[in-house]
Amino acid sequence: MLILASQSPRRIQLLSLITKNFINIPSQNNEQYAEDLDYFEVPKVLATQKALEVFKNHPDDVVIGCDTVVITPEGIFGKPKDFIEATYMLNVLNNTEHYVVTGICILSKNKQVIYSEVSKVIFNNLSAQDIFDYIQKTNPYDKAGAYAIQEQPIPIIKEFSGEMNNIMGLPLTRLKKELMNIFSE
Repeated sequence: MLILASQSPRRIQLLSLITKNFINIPSQNNEQYAEDLDYFEVPKVLATQKALEVFKNHPDDVVIGCDTVVITPEGIFGKPKDFIEATYMLNVLNNTEHYVVTGICILSKNKQVIYSEVSKVIFNNLSAQDIFDYIQKTNPYDKAGAYAIQEQPIPIIKEFSGEMNNIMGLPLTRLKKELMNIFSE
């Protein structure tokens, strides 16, 4: 059985684009990492923690752990806790480029695959009113960096490179290949 160790409705929706044969068991991981860890390594560490937590109770299954962060010159942005933090994040991202990095960990009894996908996103130049309106029209609190590329009632993103599904939280191109390899062994 394939298990997605995530509570993200977007990840569930995205994974269902490549397979219908999976169940969802959210990880209860506290998401801790060493302060001096390279920012681009953080999502892999967190994805591995999530996958391991679920895998210990399901050792005969294949478990996918995921974590997405937004990397800016100001540091790593996860999900904002409140309106103030969401506003801060969107102001930092405003009219600049940043990276969206999703770490993936796939565990089975015979194999462990850990990798990350990186996308670059450039925000439009937004007014304070644009940012306020965006927060009011979307739910920024369950999204790394307080935004979703698929939810743009106000055009916040100028351009991006990399896999759009990565920016949404689950890059499918490599994941599909890795799962095919694991299930064909």
